Amino acid sequence: MRKILVNKPSGEQAVLTLYDGGAYNDPANVLWDEQTDGPLPDGVMPGKMRRVGGSLVADSGYIPSHASFVAAASVPNVVPMKNARLALLDSDLLSAVDAHVQTLSDSDKIHWQYATEIRRDHPLVESVRNALGWPDRRIDDLFIAASKNYDATAGVKFHPGHYYTILDWGRDKGYYLADVKSELLATPALRGVQARIFWNETEVSEGVYDFSLIDNLLAEFSAIGKRLVITLQTKTYLQDLLATPDYMTTPEYEGGSFQFSNPSNPSVAVGYSLKTWNAEVVKAFIRFIRQLGDRYNGHPFFEGICFIETTMSEPVDGTITISQEQIDDYYKNLIEINRMSRLYFPNTMVCQFVNYPRTILSWFVNDLKNIGSALGGPDVHPDDPGLTMFGNPNTPDGIYSYYSQLSGIVPLCPSVQPLNYLSTSKDGNGHTPTISELNAYARDVLHANYIFWTRQPGHYPGVLSHLNEPEQTADEFGGLNSQCPSSYYSCIV
Repeated sequence: MRKILVNKPSGEQAVLTLYDGGAYNDPANVLWDEQTDGPLPDGVMPGKMRRVGGSLVADSGYIPSHASFVAAASVPNVVPMKNARLALLDSDLLSAVDAHVQTLSDSDKIHWQYATEIRRDHPLVESVRNALGWPDRRIDDLFIAASKNYDATAGVKFHPGHYYTILDWGRDKGYYLADVKSELLATPALRGVQARIFWNETEVSEGVYDFSLIDNLLAEFSAIGKRLVITLQTKTYLQDLLATPDYMTTPEYEGGSFQFSNPSNPSVAVGYSLKTWNAEVVKAFIRFIRQLGDRYNGHPFFEGICFIETTMSEPVDGTITISQEQIDDYYKNLIEINRMSRLYFPNTMVCQFVNYPRTILSWFVNDLKNIGSALGGPDVHPDDPGLTMFGNPNTPDGIYSYYSQLSGIVPLCPSVQPLNYLSTSKDGNGHTPTISELNAYARDVLHANYIFWTRQPGHYPGVLSHLNEPEQTADEFGGLNSQCPSSYYSCIV
């Protein structure tokens, strides 16, 4: 795989990852291609880069042709009214705005005093801007500041219901996203989307982050009133795709990630997993999460951040040996990642997908509960013996037994993965479930607040059809549990 830096027609300048042999559809707007130009230089700042001869040069500010895109991508469409007032107060502008509102109609005065949120495109905003002689950018800056004014006592965004998991290859494809948006609009029970995000595609060099993919997704879906949940991939499932940024090749990171194997054939590589036992890897990952929190916690349509399955997976035969101490640190550090994520996302759902090993589940799930992290699952397998195990004195309970214990305490977020459409058990010994059966199990047995449905070819039309049935359209939650979890100070709905 290789990276390219491109200027998109939208005005975005972005670093993209292509498979070897792949090509960008607009070669005239490729500034750098690792296939012909060599490794992408460190310190690339999308929106500021120019090609000068054989080099990339960064301007001190955003290039005019990209500035409007950067600004628009970072400005929220709506913020809580309380936060808008705090942003004005911090800028010593609140009294001037209050004075202007008093000159307006009674309906405008009521909206200013009693509305719970304010939209960027509300006429009141434009009235204030004109009266006080502010440029558009001044309003944008205030909305950005207001989006960061959330605090822990303001509660957590909580919009339970059904969400659509989009496929990785389509996250930056306009035609794919257009189809997804059309389906979302035609299916009210779908409240938003879940998208997988890879660390090494976002931290393009040490301490330099490219958030354009997330910004684009958030802008696309918030524009139609739908929400975004991202899942950070601490594993990859491609043999040539590392789980960590390229700079983690030095000894203090131990390479950053390890190649894990196919359970049925330990000599065959599946992908890469973070070396979460390594303290320096964990510190860098938490720095990444902090950057995400600073940017997105305050956005009203950024619904959640998830982490994938707890299963560590075995390394490929003959590569590395993992000690018991490293295994213990691996799981302890997953808890630390969740704890710090709750700190940096105080007003946003943090969710950990949990499946195995069963030997850690008792203490691990209890720690998640104490942190206030949601419990998610990478599979809905109603007949899987490992997941459904309960009450056997000779073996620990499976993860599904914990869902009823945590119902009403933390959000519960099972997900329907591609193989779940094919069999009710991972070993293939189950039967082929109906969409109705998967939904009923997640809703009634796992007490789901959120269900993430993979938009899997051959199966998603059935999901859309089921979610448009009366039982799922009777309320905005699609029939799922909408009780505000007790671990939250309050819920922002």
